[in-house]
Amino acid sequence: VLFCQNEEELPILRDDSVLFVLDEFQTPIFEDLTRDGKRKRIIGYPLFEAFYASEKPLPEFTRPVFCLSMHNVCICVSGFRKKEDVIALCKFVHWMGGKIRNDFSKTVTHLISSISGTDKCNLALTLGVPVMTSDWIQAVWKQRHKTDCHATNPEFMTYKMKIFHNLKMHFYGFPDNETDEMMEVLVSNGGKGVDVNDPNLTHVVVAKNSKVPQSLPSNVKKVKMEWFWASIQMEYCADPKTFVYEEEMDKELVQSPQTPVGILGKNRKRLFRETSPVLASPSKRRSSVSESCEHVPDGIVDDGLGQGKTGLFAVQLKDMTQREKVFMELLQTEVNYVGILSAIDKVFRMPLEAEDQPGGPLLAATEIKIIFGNIPAIVEVHGKILEDFTIMARNWKDNSIGRIFLKHRDDILRAYQPYINFFENSKATLQECYRRNPRFHAFLKIGQGKPECGRQSLEELMIRPIQRLPSITLLLNDLLKRTGKSNPDHALLEEALAAIKKVNSYLNEDKRKTDGQVALFEVVNFIENCPANIISSNRNFLNKVEVIALNTSSVFRGDLAMLVLFSDILEVCKKRNKFASGASTSTLPLPARTPSRVGTPSKTPNKLYKHAELIPLHHIKRIVDINETEECPNAFAFIVRSPKDLREKRCAWRIISEDVNKLKYIRTLAETICVLTQNNTVSPVNVAIILK
Repeated sequence: VLFCQNEEELPILRDDSVLFVLDEFQTPIFEDLTRDGKRKRIIGYPLFEAFYASEKPLPEFTRPVFCLSMHNVCICVSGFRKKEDVIALCKFVHWMGGKIRNDFSKTVTHLISSISGTDKCNLALTLGVPVMTSDWIQAVWKQRHKTDCHATNPEFMTYKMKIFHNLKMHFYGFPDNETDEMMEVLVSNGGKGVDVNDPNLTHVVVAKNSKVPQSLPSNVKKVKMEWFWASIQMEYCADPKTFVYEEEMDKELVQSPQTPVGILGKNRKRLFRETSPVLASPSKRRSSVSESCEHVPDGIVDDGLGQGKTGLFAVQLKDMTQREKVFMELLQTEVNYVGILSAIDKVFRMPLEAEDQPGGPLLAATEIKIIFGNIPAIVEVHGKILEDFTIMARNWKDNSIGRIFLKHRDDILRAYQPYINFFENSKATLQECYRRNPRFHAFLKIGQGKPECGRQSLEELMIRPIQRLPSITLLLNDLLKRTGKSNPDHALLEEALAAIKKVNSYLNEDKRKTDGQVALFEVVNFIENCPANIISSNRNFLNKVEVIALNTSSVFRGDLAMLVLFSDILEVCKKRNKFASGASTSTLPLPARTPSRVGTPSKTPNKLYKHAELIPLHHIKRIVDINETEECPNAFAFIVRSPKDLREKRCAWRIISEDVNKLKYIRTLAETICVLTQNNTVSPVNVAIILK
């Protein structure tokens, strides 16, 4: 063994039995030793040191080896156009003890590719072989002097090839907002957006019903939008052959057949003409039949009715009564609604619950339960209603429409109650998963592009059950107007309409109570030592206000506090000193609810408030509206006396919440107390007297 330090020693070292140990390989000494191409035993000092420490004999190396950072690593390369680039990679792999194979075989442990989506990339990903970038080799080589460095260490997994590595794409035919979204996803996954005429263009992602420029080079791949999002969902570049865009295959979607022309009166025709696929919150406008159940493409559900010349809608319009026309409208909207429910269930829920998802489960089972757990019951009950409607349409009877809703009213209540109560929670969980989970984001985009969904997002589809019962009420009311009192169905329709309205009323009241109960639990979450008995099925949260204590026995004067008003009690809590100079508590999540990340352990944070006093509202004898002064604006007080108190206590506060109006707040407090005590509780008094 001879350690070489300068070139002058080389002439006497031509014996093939000599083992050369070098500090570096990329030096004149190394180049001179390897210039003649003859085999010599050359190793790096890190390799010599490793074997010396292990007291193992050095193996016979057929080429220079500097270290063993790639020992037991077998490389195959793909996508490189320049031969010199491949030679350089092979050189470093060999110097670090690795192996190179020209063809992909079972001995290959890693693939190095210059671009995503090659045949070797697809094969490697199918077999579970990691695909790396060439930067991986350079990163490992930089740490060649570390004896514990190995190419398979977790720190080097950051060099794993991204989904769209070095792909140049153009998004054609999409709205600006969709293009911007996909461009952001593309760049974050190793790709680059280019102009459609760029000579380096590799892919054109085409929107539905778009005409692709004929001037595109033949080597540019024209793919559907689904290819882009499927790649994100599977976390590797999908085979474009499966998603080739062909214009003749992407015909314009046809809206679901509406009620035949002539069936509807002027007002109902106007409703259909004004139908908009853009959903609005049911709290902002009244749901109509058209709003809730139109815009469903053909094929979303097989209703078995037929729409052609031999179908039910082929009946001569002049032979239809006005009552029958409204029923046909009710039937069509039910067909469309069941199709929407079926799309939610089959396009989204069932694939998410499948065990053989590419790349593993997209969501945790608990998240799926929160988002979709209440859908199957609604699917089932409306499937039965549609079945009854279909039988009636084929065997028309003029006296039994109301009986169908009476038959299913209990099932409707049981199905809709949990859905409506926890809809906001389901929606918030959906939005959170969409935001933080790129694979789930891609899954939703793929589903939205399917004909069954009519290009509407899952969030838009899931609001339809909220709108359905009000739309049924409208149609039943219309049917009732067109049903004579002598018709046996008149009484049944009246009963059915009253039943549906009662269900709606019950669901609204039940949701209000549920929101109040959830708010009770949230109070416990941000108040330390909050009394356990504050949680009661008969108690509802009303509001909260941030205040400064002016004169009270439970909180020191000048301290920050919060008053949390419930239907029968007032919780007084003091802001902890460490948070006293922090942000306003108006940002606290009360009563709005945001789901936590399911399955992710969380540390219990320090609570903002500490319990000070719990005041039953019937102990508040008077509320004092304190006159405004520059020194003490927004001040008020209440007089408290419990049965155990010998005299009254005055509690004075100054409201500091910017979004709370003092007069409105004390009026709400007074009205709440009046419900319990039936007393007049508001009386203004001078500030000097109340604080004396």
